[in-house]
Amino acid sequence: MMQYTAENLLVRPAASGDVILSITPKSAGWEFISFQARRLATGARVSFDTGENEFALVNLTGRYRVTSNRGSWSGIGGRSSVFTGGAHALYLPAAPTST
Repeated sequence: MMQYTAENLLVRPAASGDVILSITPKSAGWEFISFQARRLATGARVSFDTGENEFALVNLTGRYRVTSNRGSWSGIGGRSSVFTGGAHALYLPAAPTST
């Protein structure tokens, strides 16, 4: 089990690129949750293969569209900054496992 200290508890953002932060179970010392914060230009696309995992997308600013094997959603979000109202989120459940 990881010991958390003042040095490893703070995760600094990346200086450039669209991935601002990326936390994995391995890097954090826990078992399940991964987290990424991204900065995307208008019209930019990102793809994920979630495998057998749940997926939650929390929009900090702007609007986005999601297309998955579970459906399509557009116009999600809309706030101009993280200080102008609550965040919007989209949750996709884990894909059913075949038995």
